[in-house]
Amino acid sequence: MILLLWVLLNAGTSNVVFLNTGRMTVDPGGKIYVSGAMRHLSTSNADSVKVVQNGITDIAGNLYQDAKTRVFDVPASSTTTSSTGIVRFVSNNGSKAKRYITTFTADSLNCSSFDRSLYYVAFPNVVIDTNDSLVIPARMGIDALSIHTGTTNTGGKMILRSDQLDGADYDASLRVTGSGSSASVVDVGLVVVEREVGLYRTVQSLFPFASPFKNTQMAGYFAGNWIRHPLADGTYGSTTYIYGNKDLAPKDGYIDIDQYVIYPNTTLAAAEPYLVKPRPAGFDYSSLTSGGGLSITGSDPSLYDKGKFYFNGSVYSMTPYSEQLFADDNLVSKSIAGIPSSTVNWVIGNSYTCPISTAELVKALNAASGITFSTAYVYVAGSQSYQPFTSGGNPAIVVSGYSEIPAMSIFLLTLPNATMQNGSISLGKGLQRHGKFSHGAPSSVRSQSGVSPSAVENQINFRMSPEDNSNVYDLAAIGLRNDAAKGVDKYDVDKIYNSDSQCFQLYTISGENRKLSANGMPTDIDYVTMAVKPTAESKTYKITATNVETLSSEGAWLKDMQTDSVVDLATQPIYTFTAGKGDSTERFRVYFVKPVSTKVSEDKPLVYGVFTGNHLLLDHLDETDLNTGVSVFDTYGRELVKCRVTSYPRMSIGGTFPAGVYIVKIMGGSGKKAMRVIKPDNN
Repeated sequence: MILLLWVLLNAGTSNVVFLNTGRMTVDPGGKIYVSGAMRHLSTSNADSVKVVQNGITDIAGNLYQDAKTRVFDVPASSTTTSSTGIVRFVSNNGSKAKRYITTFTADSLNCSSFDRSLYYVAFPNVVIDTNDSLVIPARMGIDALSIHTGTTNTGGKMILRSDQLDGADYDASLRVTGSGSSASVVDVGLVVVEREVGLYRTVQSLFPFASPFKNTQMAGYFAGNWIRHPLADGTYGSTTYIYGNKDLAPKDGYIDIDQYVIYPNTTLAAAEPYLVKPRPAGFDYSSLTSGGGLSITGSDPSLYDKGKFYFNGSVYSMTPYSEQLFADDNLVSKSIAGIPSSTVNWVIGNSYTCPISTAELVKALNAASGITFSTAYVYVAGSQSYQPFTSGGNPAIVVSGYSEIPAMSIFLLTLPNATMQNGSISLGKGLQRHGKFSHGAPSSVRSQSGVSPSAVENQINFRMSPEDNSNVYDLAAIGLRNDAAKGVDKYDVDKIYNSDSQCFQLYTISGENRKLSANGMPTDIDYVTMAVKPTAESKTYKITATNVETLSSEGAWLKDMQTDSVVDLATQPIYTFTAGKGDSTERFRVYFVKPVSTKVSEDKPLVYGVFTGNHLLLDHLDETDLNTGVSVFDTYGRELVKCRVTSYPRMSIGGTFPAGVYIVKIMGGSGKKAMRVIKPDNN
């Protein structure tokens, strides 16, 4: 075979087929055979090199892939294939080592440009007849018609890795393309799944999750962390409380017990949504041993303080069991017959270990006979709310620009009320794609080159994040349209509002005071009110504007009604501010005609103050303010605090501040500054 490869390599051909109808063995060295040939041939533009595998290929080493042919002849678009044989990973002298399926390509070193949909491996049937661990790196993708254990060595596992790379979380992508039930295509206990969540533990946000296992996954993996389960509790399979924060009257501020998963041995179901709120990194889990589930799992509390969840059949010290990877042909089926009196929310978990193409999902929705869909939303890691793909109307207002729904994430389909519905829809394996994005998914509607895609026309997009963690965010968009109205119009998409005190929100206000994610407005509109709901704890946030250059208006300006500062978003697209629960929600105005009543700050926003607990936080200070005097007065004129500016752009002043109104004066620096700061009763 080496001689054959040498001949082919030196022939410079780009159309090579290896046909194996018998038995082929790849030694532990591994790089020379099969995939090694692909690598070297691919450097000779050999993108049509492929292996027709109708026999058995035994691999005792690693498998490397660097051609755009998927290695084996298994078409991605169909389960029919030229290759119907077996790729068997066999024992390497009983080493119990870690072995890898990965790529040589230099592109894989650059997360911003690597596209695993070009470099994944499409296996026929896979047999793991080894005690070695078969590792799929976080940014690698593979297909397999089926995955079964061997007859000689049965201790091996396929590990789908999840890691932080270049500041984002990535998950290995696996499509089980063979048709049938999960039990027929994947052996029980053979696949291990990791889930990286470390990026989201600095901010107390909800982490959407759908179990990749079928009816055996236990909640013990999340013991000590809050788990919500939004229930399908309405008519036509609708989920009434999609964040799982139902609160019975009289409202007591507590989530009802039926929407919390509180026992570690509770079975989680595939395709159903769960919302996990991981406790902050460094949390003392030993404080939860009596009521947080740890006493049931009996585990060392420090084991919970990790950046990953591991799904491998052993829930800490609970009795180990084998888990069945969810690989059924259908993810979910929904039917409806009637006229709903209210919006129907179908909340669905992508329980596959592979992203779902949003383009393919939209095709399936459009093809569903007898059902009218209103909006499709996706809720992914880091997002503070469900984000719509696009609005209605033409041209549509693009809010999120998602091209895929990450594996184990949640999406939402809404059906309008007062509309006759009579049909069904099934969503399954045909929607799966090996995408290139992190499991937080893309959150900008700009292309990677920084140029707005052609789908974005005459609109402005906003993204809000904590200043210290841009991986956590919320989105809103305003589109200017000739046929739009200040009130209700076809472009408007309701904000799926999240009332959780630990989640912040960003949305615009329509003419009839609806909260909107996408807001269509007439082209002659002067301004639109944009609201923020901060978390219960005061934080510093940043709002980033994009696609300003697409607007047909005079421009776009953001006015902070609390500080009276205005910024030109064309030249200063990022605005930083501090907000707490005592602030007005309707804080901002987005102007499309240059404001004339307020001086536009082209340099920096004005200094302002906000109370957080018993500390007064001054923000937007600059270097010229250092060492200048600061005085805090009450309404009787008494000077309560006198100090100097010691840091910028913000400084915290401690003291005893009862609820009330205070006057803060800063003397010197870039000029005298005076402001009124209110401390509410609940701060």
